[in-house]
Order: sequence, then structure tokens, then C-alpha cells
Amino acid sequence: MDKNELTKREQAKRAKRQLILKSAMDCFIEQGIAQTGIRDIADHAKISLGNLYNHFRRKDELIAEIARIEAQAIAPLISELQTVPAKSADLKPFIDAYLRQISSPAYAILSVEILAAAIRQPKLAEPFEANRKAMIKALVQNTQATTADLEMLLDAIEALGMRCGLEQRKPRRAEKSALYKLAETLT
Repeated sequence: MDKNELTKREQAKRAKRQLILKSAMDCFIEQGIAQTGIRDIADHAKISLGNLYNHFRRKDELIAEIARIEAQAIAPLISELQTVPAKSADLKPFIDAYLRQISSPAYAILSVEILAAAIRQPKLAEPFEANRKAMIKALVQNTQATTADLEMLLDAIEALGMRCGLEQRKPRRAEKSALYKLAETLT
């Protein structure tokens, strides 16, 4: 087997995983995690159950992969925070970028579904908590705020993002201004 064939095979495998993940997220958003079965995901992806099982054995593996995707999505935000001189971060760009990322209806619904599933299965929350801790760590390194203060700020940003997503709207200027003031007060 030559390198090109291996590369094509690897690309096909990645594409299939992406299709399965997209189908899983669509099903979780449309039906809820608890109501979505593996067969539903396979049907949505138009693949066999066996094909799906070649990539993911259980729903919790799909949820863990969603957490990995979230980690990739927030990596640029963390990286941007790390390039700012320590203890001097202006958090407005971070707040704006993070709000843009989390305020879509799909993100909001998926977040609610994952939170609900994690209440019943706390292990599901672990990779998402790791993502949040990485963001908090980057914020702590670049502000003079305490971890508790920054957790509260992140809670406020996420609450507004979720509300905007569920209401299918963009954050209002006054809401963003309130977040900026909160950030200034805390940092």
C-alpha cells in the first residue's frame, strides 16, 4: 500500500467521522441527547450501524468528541489571551469573540442538552470542564482578577450567549456594555 492510498483512506475515515459527528449533533439538537439513539444517528448520516460503530461505540464517545471540537474552537481565544502582556488584558476582544462563538441557536441547544445529560452522567461533563479550566487559567494569567471572579465573568458571558442563542438574536449593545463593565470591575 502506497502513501497516497493510505492518505486517501485516512481522509475518507476522517470525513466519515465528521459526517457522524455532524449527524449526532443534529440529532442531539433536534431530539435531545436522551431521546437520540445510535440508530437515529446512523439513519441521519445514511450509514449502517456497523459503520457507525467502527468509529464510535457509544453516545458518550460522541459527546467526548464534541468536547474535543469545543477545545479546538476555544484554542484561538486562549492563544490570543496568552499573547497579551501578563496582567494587562483588555477583555473586550475576548468577550466579543467568545460571545460570537457561543450565541448561535445550535450551540445554545446543544449546551443545554449536554448539561442535562451531564446531570445524569457526571463523567460527560469532565472534558467540557477541562475546556473551561483552560480558559480560566489563560484569563487568570492575563488579569489581576481571582479565579472566582473570572469564573463569574465566564458564567455571565455564557449565560448571555445561551440566552441569545435560545432567543435567536445577537447580544444587544447594552448587554455587551454590561459585560465590559463587569470585566473592568473584576479585573
